[in-house]
Amino acid sequence: LEARGEREQATRRLACARDAVEGSYRAWVDACELAPDDLRMHADAARVLVLYLQRDVAEGERLLRRAIALGEEQLPAARARLAEAAPEQRAALAKELEALEIAFGDACETLGVLHLTLKSDPRAARPWFQ
Repeated sequence: LEARGEREQATRRLACARDAVEGSYRAWVDACELAPDDLRMHADAARVLVLYLQRDVAEGERLLRRAIALGEEQLPAARARLAEAAPEQRAALAKELEALEIAFGDACETLGVLHLTLKSDPRAARPWFQ
């Protein structure tokens, strides 16, 4: 009887945690709508969906492909701004570039995880981890 009570309590805690993660995901989706060109927002929304909720493969892939497309567009522009910047602007621009590179890398890695775990396709996953 005691073990059953502990299992029921654990099940309730798990449901509560899942609800919290679902709420987090909805907040990230709202943020993506408010900032449609924000690479980090799309990468993080997808990360919650793929890594924690482990559902809705098509939506996760859509968010990740959007993040990757944003990175492919924004990274060259950020590198050019840094290269052309005055010395006093370089530190801030380098920090912005680093944040973009990290978000882009996270999106690529998460797409690899999506292929590996949710699609069971290690061959499609491999390039995203390199």
